[in-house]
Amino acid sequence: SPTSGSGPRGSSIITTTTVTLLSGTTQSVSLSHQGCPLNASCSFSPSSGKPTYTSTFNVVPGTTTPLGVHVVNITGTGGSLTRRTTFTVTVT
Repeated sequence: SPTSGSGPRGSSIITTTTVTLLSGTTQSVSLSHQGCPLNASCSFSPSSGKPTYTSTFNVVPGTTTPLGVHVVNITGTGGSLTRRTTFTVTVT
């Protein structure tokens, strides 16, 4: 999955996240984000599911979202396990 993306205000900046089971029993994994750029919309579709599944993460900068680089933290939580990664968004 791409770890960065860029686009102008009003565009969709999209990446995909694949959630896989490495060991143990299958449990639902929920995806969440922190650090969405100011006045932008950030969403997962779907935001949860049982592995293996692929989710689309969509960032839509608003007309007043500051230009430049923004780092969005992405967290996957299932059972007692948590995994984190980042997606770097550049608003042009």
